[in-house]
Amino acid sequence: MEAFFVGNVPEGGDNCHGILVLILNILVSGLGTFLVGCAFTKQVNNQIMLWGLLQFICMIILVGWIWSIWWGVVYFIKRNKDGSVTEPVRLEEEQHLNQQ
Repeated sequence: MEAFFVGNVPEGGDNCHGILVLILNILVSGLGTFLVGCAFTKQVNNQIMLWGLLQFICMIILVGWIWSIWWGVVYFIKRNKDGSVTEPVRLEEEQHLNQQ
């Protein structure tokens, strides 16, 4: 069932894309997903564009919005190669503390 809801979420790439997609999916259900399908991949991915369209259509019954936000979260997490969301400033502070 997870494969249906998150489809084939692309991995790797720029973390800014992940944040943008998540914000767009929160504001307008499926917009960020649709954008990934037509702009953030090397070639147009019709399946991802279809997921975005279905998320938008299902927005009326809130299922699409929840699905869209979940897809945006998964996309955001997959932007990092190791799959974790980190805060660079915090890492620098920890390294500085470890050196002392």
